[in-house]
Amino acid sequence: MIPPRVIVIGLDSLPPALAFDLFADRMPCLTRLRDEGAWGPLRSTDPPITIPAWVTMTSGREPGNLGIYGFRMRCPGSYDLDLVSPDDLKYPRLWDLAAADGLRSSVVSVPLTYPPCDTPEIDMTSCFLTPSSDSRWASSESLRSDLENRFGPYIVDVESFRTEDKTNIVSDCRDLTRQHFGILRHLIATREPAFAMIVDLGPDRFHHAFLSAIMPSHPRHDPAGPFAKTGGDYYELLDSEIASTLDLAGPDTVVMVVSDHGVRPLLGAVCVNELLLREGYLVLKEMPDEPTPLSGCSVDWARTRAWGEGGYHARVFLNVVGREPEGIVSSQQVPKELLELTSIFRDLKGPNGEPMDNRVFTPSQLYNNPTGYPPDLTVYWDSLSRRSVGTVGHGAIHTAVNDTGPDDANHDPDGIFVMRGGKNKPRGRLEGLQITDVFATALDALGIDPPEGTVGRSVLRF
Repeated sequence: MIPPRVIVIGLDSLPPALAFDLFADRMPCLTRLRDEGAWGPLRSTDPPITIPAWVTMTSGREPGNLGIYGFRMRCPGSYDLDLVSPDDLKYPRLWDLAAADGLRSSVVSVPLTYPPCDTPEIDMTSCFLTPSSDSRWASSESLRSDLENRFGPYIVDVESFRTEDKTNIVSDCRDLTRQHFGILRHLIATREPAFAMIVDLGPDRFHHAFLSAIMPSHPRHDPAGPFAKTGGDYYELLDSEIASTLDLAGPDTVVMVVSDHGVRPLLGAVCVNELLLREGYLVLKEMPDEPTPLSGCSVDWARTRAWGEGGYHARVFLNVVGREPEGIVSSQQVPKELLELTSIFRDLKGPNGEPMDNRVFTPSQLYNNPTGYPPDLTVYWDSLSRRSVGTVGHGAIHTAVNDTGPDDANHDPDGIFVMRGGKNKPRGRLEGLQITDVFATALDALGIDPPEGTVGRSVLRF
């Protein structure tokens, strides 16, 4: 077997505080990689969420350049949002660039790979956005048949990880992790790729379900709770899968273990559209009797100046003349409206009147020449300690829980970076690592020049 030149092991949502500190003794392989190579916190994108972050990491282009600001994108000439897909991506990713250089790639469950490509040099299984295991999740029928015979039905995601009944979540996360790593190793051993990459979504699902059980600093932490020991056991599994994968790497293989962002305790949520209703920016023709998505409400667009979207952060849009179908805010009014909204959002206090560290950004503050339809304002409630709830009908600005189900975690800007290998072998802790540095480092190790317009520094040249 010819070892890959580059292996990227992505562990979705793995935070430095857990991987580098709390569970370091349960991750001897990762600790050994740190001792032998370079490591440090890896700064994510704005916003620090799955789709923009992994696409930025694998394309070398920031969200503003990509025009991708979340899981869903604005539909031109409409108030609707559609789920983002590879068709929305205009630029090549690492495996596309490798294929153009005549190199083979094996790609397992990297976000925004459904439907998977059919390039002959790329063996791919699709990501968690795949509708089901009955969908076309492999890059060829022969690959699908081979993998199903060896590993059983493809596990797309961990189902129902936001639920009060957590009984099956641990085993589901472990099954997902084992299967996807097994597929990656099989592809490395049989396809001999120059570039190999996996994104294991298991850690993200595990943290959303169990962060309060495993993180002592979590306000709801119970050291005697029924899931208190699950964190160490799951992190030990992750480490064993990393170790088994490293057995397929050669001495010059550049191995990067990375996460797209970290996690932090979720303290509650802010109902952004309830706030906009209270302040007179959003007007409904009638209020719903129960919490309802804004798309299901009778919005009086002729009187609405702004509305928001929920999720890990708030995306707020003005109802602008000429941009929205029934826009009422003129271009001359936009700066004034944004200033007023920024003040309202920054000054919002917590449910008990306590101050919150609310951070509000315009597109120009986050991105250079943003494309597509960026939010007019991006809001990180309490510095991402609180989610944004987009539904209306709660009768309150604050809620204690996420409107998509019980949740222990929100996202944090810092993920992890650990690297070993390459001709130049940087050692020790590195500061200032950016998510685009993974892209630049992988291309450097593959001997491919970065395309014009991409960003990032190769860690091999630090």
